[in-house]
Amino acid sequence: MASSKDPSLAKVVVASAARGQNLSVLGIGVAASLGLVAAGVGGGVAVGLGLLGLSVAAYGALVGMDVINPAFASKVLALGPPPRESFEGRLGRPFEPDVSPEQVEAPELREIYVAVIENHDRLRQTIGRGGSLWQDSLGEAYLTSCGLVRDAGRIACKGNNLRHYLQAERPEAIDADVRRLEQDARNARDEKAAQSYLQAAAAKREQLETLHELEGLFDRIRAQLTVIETSLDGLRARIVKLNAADLDEAALVGRSFAEQIRELTSDINILESTVEETMQEIAA
Repeated sequence: MASSKDPSLAKVVVASAARGQNLSVLGIGVAASLGLVAAGVGGGVAVGLGLLGLSVAAYGALVGMDVINPAFASKVLALGPPPRESFEGRLGRPFEPDVSPEQVEAPELREIYVAVIENHDRLRQTIGRGGSLWQDSLGEAYLTSCGLVRDAGRIACKGNNLRHYLQAERPEAIDADVRRLEQDARNARDEKAAQSYLQAAAAKREQLETLHELEGLFDRIRAQLTVIETSLDGLRARIVKLNAADLDEAALVGRSFAEQIRELTSDINILESTVEETMQEIAA
């Protein structure tokens, strides 16, 4: 056990004082004593104050027992902030995205997502070759770009549900149904029958509009992934042109890219929300 002059003693005391089970004893006792004092009936005040004193004493005793308990002290002193991995360590291995390319079902989206991952790894290697000076100047830009790759995987997977719906429907068939129903309405001799045909045609036309909307969202996902791919490749190209000793320029490139990523992240969040809302409306 640490001596009274050892600063580690304070760490053990603080850990015990903040321990949940110790605080619960104190809290229950304080709450009960305050209730008795507030009631003020008979000897309630005296009993309440006495209970408050006992609660504080019990809390202090529990803390004291923890402090002299070698097992508790060893556990507290062994805990500490996990060792922070150096940025150089992060550059030493490829980034592992949350979404694997195999999870992206649409081939055209999967192809771009693979390019995103590859461009991101080329960026890692380029910064790593620049040594510690580039790592310090461009480290934040690289870490931010990892989040961008995560966003890319997430938005690429949003295309899965869109693809399922688009594959199940044929725009030309729906359009043909609209024309046929409208012709049936014109040929109908009964007015109510004609109205029913027109209602059916309107429903089919709405279905066709929804299909076109989903096609547009799918195209937007593809375009967004392309922007991410080219942005990562563009940053790598800018870094390659840098003079290894020009730290100010490297820092400027890093800040510029960080701002670009913030804008891309905002666009991705908006697109993601739009896809989710649209699919919810279809399912309703």
